[in-house]
Amino acid sequence: MKKIVVLLLIIFNLVICQTFTDISAGLTGVDFSSAEWGDYDNDGDLDILLTGEFKTSGRITKIYKNDNGSFIDINANIQSIQSGCARWGDYDNDGDLDILIIGSHYDGSWIYFSKIYRNDAGIFTDIEADLPDRYVGCGAWGDYDNDGDLDILLTGYHEGIKHSQIFKNDNGIFSDANAELIGAYESSVAWGDYDNDGDLDILLTGNGTPGRISKIYRNDNGVFTDINAGLTGVSDGSTDWGDYDNDGDLDILLTGNSGTSRVSIIYQNNSGVFTDISANLTGVWDSTADWGDFDNDGDLDILLAGYTESSTRISKIYRNDSGSFTDIYAGLPGVNLCSASWGDYDNDGDLDFLLTGMTSSPERIAKIYNNNIMTSNSIPTAPSNLSSNVNNNDVTLSWDKTMDNETPQDGLSYNLYLRIMNASGFYKGPESDVVNGYRKVVSKGNVGQVDSYTIKNLQEGCRYFWSMQAIDNAYAGSNFSEEQSFIVGIITDSLTNPLAVTATDILSRSFTASWNTVPDANGYYLDVALDSNFTEFAPNYQNFNVDNFPAINISNLNSNTEYYYRVRAYNHAWTSGNSNIISVTTDPLSTPVADSPYFIRETWFRAKWFSSDALGYKIDVARDILFTDYVAGYQNKDVGNTLYHDITDLATDKTYFYRIRAYDSIGTTSENSNIISVTTDPLSTPVA
Repeated sequence: MKKIVVLLLIIFNLVICQTFTDISAGLTGVDFSSAEWGDYDNDGDLDILLTGEFKTSGRITKIYKNDNGSFIDINANIQSIQSGCARWGDYDNDGDLDILIIGSHYDGSWIYFSKIYRNDAGIFTDIEADLPDRYVGCGAWGDYDNDGDLDILLTGYHEGIKHSQIFKNDNGIFSDANAELIGAYESSVAWGDYDNDGDLDILLTGNGTPGRISKIYRNDNGVFTDINAGLTGVSDGSTDWGDYDNDGDLDILLTGNSGTSRVSIIYQNNSGVFTDISANLTGVWDSTADWGDFDNDGDLDILLAGYTESSTRISKIYRNDSGSFTDIYAGLPGVNLCSASWGDYDNDGDLDFLLTGMTSSPERIAKIYNNNIMTSNSIPTAPSNLSSNVNNNDVTLSWDKTMDNETPQDGLSYNLYLRIMNASGFYKGPESDVVNGYRKVVSKGNVGQVDSYTIKNLQEGCRYFWSMQAIDNAYAGSNFSEEQSFIVGIITDSLTNPLAVTATDILSRSFTASWNTVPDANGYYLDVALDSNFTEFAPNYQNFNVDNFPAINISNLNSNTEYYYRVRAYNHAWTSGNSNIISVTTDPLSTPVADSPYFIRETWFRAKWFSSDALGYKIDVARDILFTDYVAGYQNKDVGNTLYHDITDLATDKTYFYRIRAYDSIGTTSENSNIISVTTDPLSTPVA
């Protein structure tokens, strides 16, 4: 009987180990590392931001693009760092994920960095944010002042001083908010609304003054107060908010070095009082820990790695069974100086994870583990009964809590987007796809677990649109609710329709559209179409925003074609009706003028010609002026949109003829140009 029990335990453990499979992603292995999932390119799957030391005195910061489960280094031009952190966040509310990095680099001496990189269609640019440089610190994005944009919590060490600071975001300019926080390094930080009062509080650990600290700071309208929570002070660890018991408030997962031991503690939040639940997790330092519902049973499990009390490296997954945490013996390589992050990279409805760090081999790793469980997560239903209450320049938004098949109602969080009418981007961005609800980051919603939220200091005279989605414990987002609107301040009466006027500067592929200005307009939308009913629009000219200008040059059109245009005025409260319609016919495609060649050599010459406002050009080269004997490869040769082309592989001392035709995007071709004759150079006489 005993043998049967042992055999069953072995089989059970083997099955559990097979829950997660290393996909051999080919990522660069790192320690002193930070790794985070995020959909930077808005293609609907999670990419990777990775930093750390990949060899002695060798550091990286890489972005790996997820291409159907294959991860490709995009060679982003981002400062390489170690011993810090890297975080995704849309600080400029333009709908794509930017980057915050904090860390150090060795180049003959240690150099410290705190940088923000703006994402412009996948190109990352250092905005030179003038943040103070920090070492062995951490950072986190969060909208602490409820003004709609992401601020920064930044900790670390510099020139013998420990720092913990909040930097307020004002239209992309970051300034010290002068919050009175204890400075810390070898630190970890997290934003979270532990008291459900609608603003972000702070969880901060590290080497502080005096000694190791673990602090909770309550946010009272931007003033931060230490609540003396009685948490075990740690350094070289990790912190994470998460509602493990689904009772509607944030609990704490905390790891690190307490000075006398290595700890991994869960603190239960009971109306703002935090109690160690004695979860019996293995204590670790040089560590990482992350909440996530890997088994899709609706509660938060734990991914944890680091150095134990006995100097053993571990990586463990603890399953949450009604608040009791059980090691599933996942068979993972133990690591320290590490990072671990849940994320559904393959969009199959379960949480996979990314694990980095130093193994006992020793070997630096960065591995993706695929979750092979058979039960997929379903997304929550969208929140309902949305309402708004405007009070001067503030608005309080409310909604009914919703339901999910896995996560209990009180365990759900909520995610808001807010935009101003006829303004680009968001006023408060959701870091989600507003069309289908897909989450671009792996986190709870941006307004927490409450059912109301106040946005402050809104711009007057504007109409705002907003919606809400629910987020479950597998970090999957519902669809957004039907969009709602409200008005702040007094708005103007509806705008009058613009008066479009006759086009000018008409060429074969362009013309200038013009209209009269409208009082109180902030800008104009333009339509250009091939029919007067506006069912077939010219490429890129449907609802084209021309900003506050009364004219624009319309380009890349077809020659000898009739077009129609109309205009609408807008401000941040209204969009006018359509203007009158103007028709305009582009000129026929003009014939290019061929010119004498630039260079003439023994076996080649460079043909050239003058522009005719064409999409491109075709060239003929022949041995006779009637063009009956073409040079091989040079009959109707498409040379693209250039004004010269090298004609090669010719005979020496031979006369050739060339002519040019212009063409446009629908295949219309101009008449032939004039003909140019050219004689290649004779074979040069060698010099003995």
